Amino acid sequence: MILIACVAGLAVLITVGVIAQRMEVAKEERARLIRDLSIRVRKYRSMLIDLPEGILTRDLKMFLVRIAARDLQTLVKLDKNNAEYVKRFEEMKVLLANVQKQPEDEAADLNLDDPNQVREVRARLRFLQQMILEMSAAGELDGASAKRFQSRLEEVDVQTAMQLHLQEARAATRKLRPSVAVFQIKQCREKLSRINASGRWNPQIAELEGYLANLEEHGALTAEEGVEIARLREEAGPPPEEQPSALAQGMEKLEAEEEEWKKKAGYD
Repeated sequence: MILIACVAGLAVLITVGVIAQRMEVAKEERARLIRDLSIRVRKYRSMLIDLPEGILTRDLKMFLVRIAARDLQTLVKLDKNNAEYVKRFEEMKVLLANVQKQPEDEAADLNLDDPNQVREVRARLRFLQQMILEMSAAGELDGASAKRFQSRLEEVDVQTAMQLHLQEARAATRKLRPSVAVFQIKQCREKLSRINASGRWNPQIAELEGYLANLEEHGALTAEEGVEIARLREEAGPPPEEQPSALAQGMEKLEAEEEEWKKKAGYD
């Protein structure tokens, strides 16, 4: 009897231990999910509130509001005692109503003067690109919307890269270094020319050409500055072949998988 009681007691202890361990794992997993969702919601909200006007189209704003509201709804269920999540969820509902009232206008070209702001915009939009790719892969975002969002984000990427080149050129001009300014403008012109098959960037290229002509005419480059341009070009190396963005590569993969599935379905 003593042996049986000991065995039974040991079994109870093991069961309690297993249950406690599972509860601890579940608690840690819940805490991790809350933390990850909270970080994502803060990023969505920041993009909606802090990004300069003209970057996000109406559709992109609605997309951000909806995924922020979805994640906040999950947070409210996971942490019912946190009033901040309820407050933010209500905020997103109001924001969605306001965005829905906005006209379906196209986003405008950018004009950002602060290099730090340009870099911050680029960092935030890279996060958004990754989210779009992940949601497309998971079937949470239809292909047509993903392509539309991709097109706008890639356009903003080009515009912000151009802004950085122009800012570097203006800074070099102020420092009386026309050779560096010329180099930056030529680098920017070459990048735009490589992706300008549709003529979309003709006005920007023309603007750069005018800027470059003015620099070369009034900058009075010396022979030494010509040597410096050659040195900068050598350091930069030959322009790389234009590579598709990570989002574009992901979309191509998804389309290939969909085509493969259709072929197999046709054979069955």
